[in-house]
Amino acid sequence: MERVQEFYFSPTLIIGLGGTGQKVVRRVKGRLREAFGDVPIIRYLVIDTDSTANQPGEEPLEDYERVEMRGFDLNQVVENLSRFPSIQKWWPAPGLKPGFIRGGAPQQMRCAGRLALFSKYSDFIPKLREAASALAEIENYTKTEEMSTPEKRYIVERGEEGVPIMAKVFIILSLCGGTGSGILLDVAYLCRYLLQDLHPRINVMAVLPTALDTIPTIRRTTIIRDKNRANTYACLKEIDHFLSNPRWVCLYPDGASVEVSAPPFDFMYMVDLHNQKGERLNSIDDICEMIASAIFLSTGLPTAREIERQDTISHITLAQVQGKFRAYSSVAITSLIFPKERILDYCSAKMAEALIREGFLQGSESSSVKIKKSDVEQAVSAFLGEAHLRAEDVMSELRSGRQVFITKKSEILRSQDAANALRLLTEQEEDNRNQRQEQANLIKEKAASLLEEAKEALERRVLDEVKERGLHFAALFLETLTREPQPGEVGVTTTSLLGLRRRIESEGVPEEALKKAEGSYTKAKSQLKAFEGNTFWKVIRFISKSWWQRKLKGHISNCLTNMEEANGRAIDIEAQRRALDLYNALVMEAKRLLSSLAQVRQKLMIAAEKLSAEAEDKLKPPSAMEGVYELATEVVDADYIMRYYEEKAISIDLPTAFRGFAQSLPDTRVAQLEMRSEKDYINRLKEYAAGYFREGLERIRLLDLLSERAPEEIERQFQKLISHCEPFCRYNKAGLGEEPEPIFVSIIGVEDKGDLRIPERYRNEAISTGLRHRIDALRAFHGIPAFLISDMREYKGCYEREKRRGVDPLHIGQGWDRFEDIFPELKREARDIFALALAFDFIVQIGEWYYFDPDRKYKEKGIRLPVENRLAQGREKAEEAFIERDDIVSKAMELIEEEITRKGNEAIISFLEQKIEENEGKIRERPTSDLREFWERDIEAFKRKLKALQG
Repeated sequence: MERVQEFYFSPTLIIGLGGTGQKVVRRVKGRLREAFGDVPIIRYLVIDTDSTANQPGEEPLEDYERVEMRGFDLNQVVENLSRFPSIQKWWPAPGLKPGFIRGGAPQQMRCAGRLALFSKYSDFIPKLREAASALAEIENYTKTEEMSTPEKRYIVERGEEGVPIMAKVFIILSLCGGTGSGILLDVAYLCRYLLQDLHPRINVMAVLPTALDTIPTIRRTTIIRDKNRANTYACLKEIDHFLSNPRWVCLYPDGASVEVSAPPFDFMYMVDLHNQKGERLNSIDDICEMIASAIFLSTGLPTAREIERQDTISHITLAQVQGKFRAYSSVAITSLIFPKERILDYCSAKMAEALIREGFLQGSESSSVKIKKSDVEQAVSAFLGEAHLRAEDVMSELRSGRQVFITKKSEILRSQDAANALRLLTEQEEDNRNQRQEQANLIKEKAASLLEEAKEALERRVLDEVKERGLHFAALFLETLTREPQPGEVGVTTTSLLGLRRRIESEGVPEEALKKAEGSYTKAKSQLKAFEGNTFWKVIRFISKSWWQRKLKGHISNCLTNMEEANGRAIDIEAQRRALDLYNALVMEAKRLLSSLAQVRQKLMIAAEKLSAEAEDKLKPPSAMEGVYELATEVVDADYIMRYYEEKAISIDLPTAFRGFAQSLPDTRVAQLEMRSEKDYINRLKEYAAGYFREGLERIRLLDLLSERAPEEIERQFQKLISHCEPFCRYNKAGLGEEPEPIFVSIIGVEDKGDLRIPERYRNEAISTGLRHRIDALRAFHGIPAFLISDMREYKGCYEREKRRGVDPLHIGQGWDRFEDIFPELKREARDIFALALAFDFIVQIGEWYYFDPDRKYKEKGIRLPVENRLAQGREKAEEAFIERDDIVSKAMELIEEEITRKGNEAIISFLEQKIEENEGKIRERPTSDLREFWERDIEAFKRKLKALQG
């Protein structure tokens, strides 16, 4: 008996911001649903300025899980800010027009993203409140625990009065665009505010700009690429501020003033394209998959473990490096998997191919099934009998009830003389012609009805044969039905429609018979007429009237007999004509069906080839690209997959399986079979075939497979998983100096953490996922300040250039651009001395090079300075070289103080004020200059010195 697995759940809210966040949320929801079902205390919400509509192939989201912030003119809001006090309070640039948001991100403008949230606040906040309320409802905790089964026990950890110890919030976004990074702080603080009674642990999963560089449109566009980096820097600058000043006060459109005294998040995981080992993820989809897996594993982490983890790492995340909090983390996921889907795809493709070759195409050259000619003959003969298509049956149906009646027969027989009889016979002839035409029309109608019935019966029979014995048998059936009869093969046993036709032609009433009957009638009528005018019989009429009358009756009867014979022959011949036409039409129909079957056969042959190629492709292991991180490693190879199929296929009765599939097709016409594409046949066959393998594959456990190998294999695989995991965020390790390195923590997701086969050293890191086909390893590090993240200098450069352009304020609050920089002020005093020394001409620029000139020889006397006085080329490098030379810094400081003493405070104050004005003028004249950053820093240095001089 299997032990009961325990699964721990906390109230959890998973929020996706922007396109990246939406992708991840859908994946997480799919993973959690697969593992646990719809857990009432796990809620989802996506917020985007683009469409959130469900697309085919995506995990669907309910309406209450989606917020679309689009379809309105933000310019209208900006132009009427006085009507929107909650927006006016923070709007960073009154003259800015963010544009019209419809079906896309707000032109990468963060302030436009936040404006969209405030403008659509009445759509957004009810859904966030509803999700937050659901996490607090005791009823949902009970419903979650009631989802337990005899094998699985669902546990909602609770504290006093049944209230959970902690709620979890995951917020996923890209830091690059306008939507996610524009609304992150609002969403995070609103979650803190609404969930304050549940003590929320807020985890932010943020994608860095280099990850989005994999998208071709971004990779090719420098403007977008640089703007992504500028937005990221602006967002992190704001986050750093609220980490150092953990208090949020904001007035929202519903009139609520939200005040929270806490940092915006507990953990912020930065996800980059590369890790510290130099490995890279292949695409943004890989990044989304990795984040989704990380959230999936973290969702199942017991509360005690969550708190323990928080306590373990808080001492480093709350510590500082050069005055900056070590608040940032990163994560990596890798998995060991039994490739159930790949094996299922292989098996279903192989069996689908077999269903075609040994089912639909049975009896063909490539099939092991052979068709007996006698079986085909028997099937055709049975069909002709069942469909009443033998010659005697068809003629009987057409002839039945068809007759020309001599309506004047009694009157003609009562005629007292030949003249009256002849007159009546002539009248009857006209009536006969009318009746013959009427009967011919009825025969035609009956023939048309029989033809339609025969066509229906034929198509039904052909479909039945296709579904029972395959296309080849059905084609032979039709070929037999339409073949030319052999000499002498026109008897009752013929199985050819053309043979039946020929039988009617050879054994039926010939046209001459009608002509003969009509000739006999004409002759009889002439004899009657001659009798009337014969002198002898006129005499006899007076001598022996009874004799004359007998003779008259004999002539009349002869006329009527021959008339009846001619009428019968006319009906027979009309029925024969229609029978021949029916057989001709059936032959044409059979040939049409034969042509359709040929098309179906061609499509199925192509489908079989494609399925064969697909199966071969499924045997190829996932290609490992050099330098690309493997998100998953499979534990079986091609030999295992082929062996698995062969073992299972032996027990499958293929003919029965084929008939089962064929009968499941809804097609009632051969034309419907013909209209199906190769792709449709492939998909239907694979889906049907998968049913023979899916249940068996579902029962396979990865740990069982590993246990069948060497005793140390499980230990080796676990070690390999953990060592492979290197979090995806590069950082400047040397920048930590003497500070402790980041703390690493691991989670291993297994089907059942209580399984004793899990190596003892990893049991404390294990959590139960209920997933028997995979083992997931998560490894995270904590304790990196933002300024040490790789490429942050580049982000800052893009940020400064974008600021100088002056188009986008980058920030989402008034004055937020003045928040303290991400980078610590390294040797600020030394940098201030550099700026002052430059102003006092103790540092001079000659061409592109900067020199230290303590005696001001160059400025005052034009004397060329020696190489040893050279600092570096360019302002930035020269400043860096200067601050690293303590001897020069001390000398420059000494010279500046001597200058102040010599000239006096007032003169120096005036001098510095003048320098400030000069630099401000340069900024006005050249706002986009690369030197603007240095002019602004010089101004700040001069102001600090002024403040010191003014006491």
